[in-house]
Order: sequence, then C-alpha cells, then structure tokens
Amino acid sequence: MPYFARHAYEVYVAPKRTYPSVAAVPDNELRWFAQVLHQLAIKFDDPWQMPFPYVMSLHQAPTDDGDYRSFHFHVEFHPPLRKPSLLKYLAGPEVGGGNSLSDTSPEEKAGELRALPEERYKRSDKER
Repeated sequence: MPYFARHAYEVYVAPKRTYPSVAAVPDNELRWFAQVLHQLAIKFDDPWQMPFPYVMSLHQAPTDDGDYRSFHFHVEFHPPLRKPSLLKYLAGPEVGGGNSLSDTSPEEKAGELRALPEERYKRSDKER
C-alpha cells in the first residue's frame, strides 16, 4: 500500500524487475504476478465477507514504438469502501487541490490484509 494512498485499501502490485508492459514480463514471473493478484482479490473479499468492489488499473508503457524500457509496469487497485457500507468520497481539498486525506494509515490496512487467510471465505446459504 502506498504512503500516498487515497483509499483505505489502495494497493499497487508491480514486478520486482522493471518491465515496460505486461507483454514483456517473462512467463514464470507472470504466473507469480497472477497469483499475487488472485490472492489480493481473495483478501479484499474477506474482511467483511462480501464481494469487495474496486477499480483495477493496469499501467504500462505507450505502444508508439518509443523507448520506454525504464517504465515500470504495475497494477493499481482503488477500492472505494472504508467499511461495508461506507464509501470513500473525495472531499473538496482532494478534488480541487489534488491532496489526499485519509483517516487510516497504509501500514495499518496492509497489516489487516496480510493477516487474512489465503482462502476465500465461505458464503452462507442466505447469501447465495
């Protein structure tokens, strides 16, 4: 979770090595990357045992044949929930001034996600 997160559970996932795009990531690292994304999606659902909405953005280099070898491909998750029924709305200073305000710390939220099990929660019959 970045120190500059705008959302309580905002997460960035990137390969350790620099690749300009997902197409440049070697197969063995791509499998690892996919596993990390899968585990994160599971952990997002688990805190409140419900499907956790998020916007997932894939950031990679432009495809205009320029030299973008130094661009670091990554995926960003921007989940709007702070609690099961509490959305994070951007306040005036955030929208107008480009500043982010948060009532949580990235370290706290990252610790919460790390502590969750690697298996998806089981829904009750009522939720199905």
